[in-house]
Amino acid sequence: MADNVATTTRVRRPLLRALVCAAFGVMTSVVVAWLVVVVNPIPPEDGKCVGNRDRNPTNGEGNGHIELWERHSLGTTQHWAWVLALHPLPPDYTGPNPRPREESDYHFDLSPSSWVRSHVLPWETGAAQWPPDQYRDLRFVEMRGWPIRCLWCEFDYSGSSPCVDPVPLQPFVGTPVIRGGLPGGFCRLGPNPVAKKFPIAFPLRPYWPGLILDSFVWALAWPLLLTGLPALKRRVTAALRHHRNLCPTCAYDLQATPPNSPCPECGHMR
Repeated sequence: MADNVATTTRVRRPLLRALVCAAFGVMTSVVVAWLVVVVNPIPPEDGKCVGNRDRNPTNGEGNGHIELWERHSLGTTQHWAWVLALHPLPPDYTGPNPRPREESDYHFDLSPSSWVRSHVLPWETGAAQWPPDQYRDLRFVEMRGWPIRCLWCEFDYSGSSPCVDPVPLQPFVGTPVIRGGLPGGFCRLGPNPVAKKFPIAFPLRPYWPGLILDSFVWALAWPLLLTGLPALKRRVTAALRHHRNLCPTCAYDLQATPPNSPCPECGHMR
């Protein structure tokens, strides 16, 4: 009976430790992703245009232009797409005018991953109507996490009031609808006034491949930290005591003790 209890205990302890490390790994992944939000509150600007497409009016798509942008920075990946729907334009519109396009211009150079496509390009997948209600539209998806992006949320500006500023990232003056995130209560930082139009949000939606890998990395890091830091402290303390001619175990003054002799206090051999 006692042997069975001992065997069960030996099996349960490693399993319990693994579960605790896994839980700490998940929690650390979320906390780190949220810390990145605070440390790196950049707006979606100065990115790279990775795709563009002109809607083909000859195919009944309606005239308009779509651009897809992307930016990578510390623990952050941002995808955003803005739309200029030319149907009909307001009288005070000062932005770019439509021009005749060749058939070869109606293309998308590069599309994002499939999971984000329906969120950042809803007009291409049918998730949003075309043309949009406003003559401009903007969708923004942001991923956070370190060392791998693991949580994300989206910002929908489709219901915001339009303005006539032709700068692509300044089409709205309203507040976006935040999906899959907790509003942070403060705006982003940046030299451009457009930064104030993009509020901070703490993402909640998991990007499962990234969350699994992040959790695995942090689950391994916690035991190394908990066991490695005390060992490092002992080594540093012993080295400092040896430099001061003290016993590395009990800190007894060994100046009067002959070399290669044990410590008179604890018996530790030098």
